[in-house]
Amino acid sequence: MTTNKTTATFWAQERRDELLRKHYATMATRELASTLGCTVEQARRRAYKLGLQKRPDALSHARSAEQRRARAAQEARARQAVANPGPRTHNNASARGDYDGAELQPTAGATPARLRAFSLPSRVGNKLYYPGGRVEHLS
Repeated sequence: MTTNKTTATFWAQERRDELLRKHYATMATRELASTLGCTVEQARRRAYKLGLQKRPDALSHARSAEQRRARAAQEARARQAVANPGPRTHNNASARGDYDGAELQPTAGATPARLRAFSLPSRVGNKLYYPGGRVEHLS
């Protein structure tokens, strides 16, 4: 006995519709779609065409389960980011290449007296930090 492909498809669709009618109101759509071998959106559209609706208590359960999955995925991404931070870029300069700091170079036409401040140390607490890296402790 041979079966017509259209007939086989019809009965397969009837079986899917029967499962949808039986479980759509209470089962999570993601799980039902996996059982049916289709996407979540396809399961929702077919249920809509069949006039099926979720029960309110099933909706809250499905939403909370989906929220838990989303929260778990977000926490996993956060843990992964802490464990493997990767390269850090603070601005777009590093994305374009090496930063040369051109705006920090002495300006043409500036007198040496104006640039003298760059050779003076910075004071932090009881220490003087000189531009060359020397640190002097004050007493």
